[in-house]
Amino acid sequence: AVAPSAVAPLRAPPPITPRYNDVMTAVLYGDREAVSELLDLGRWVDKPDSNGLTPLMAAVLARDAGMVQLLLERGADPNLQAPGGEVALEMARDNGDGASESLLLKAGAKY
Repeated sequence: AVAPSAVAPLRAPPPITPRYNDVMTAVLYGDREAVSELLDLGRWVDKPDSNGLTPLMAAVLARDAGMVQLLLERGADPNLQAPGGEVALEMARDNGDGASESLLLKAGAKY
C-alpha cells in the first residue's frame, strides 16, 4: 500500500483591494502609489469626474507636478478638454505652475 502524500491544499491568492475606488480619488489624496496600483489594475487614466475634469487636470489644479508626470507617463491625454473647453496646459499657466506646464508641453499638450 502507498501512503498518501502530504500535499498542502491550493489556496487562491489574496484579493487585490486598492485603497481607493478610482484614479481621481487617489490623485486628490496625492497618493502616487495608489494611482500606480489602480492603473496597473486597468483603471482608466483619463476617466473624468462628475464635473468633467480628468485626473490629470485635477493634478494640475493641485499643483502636483510629480502626479502630473506619473499620469502622463501612464498615458494620460494632455489635450482633453474640460466642459468649458479648457485644457490642462491652460490650467497650469493660469496657476503659474511652470513645472506642470513644462511636463505638459513635453507630452505634446496644445491649446
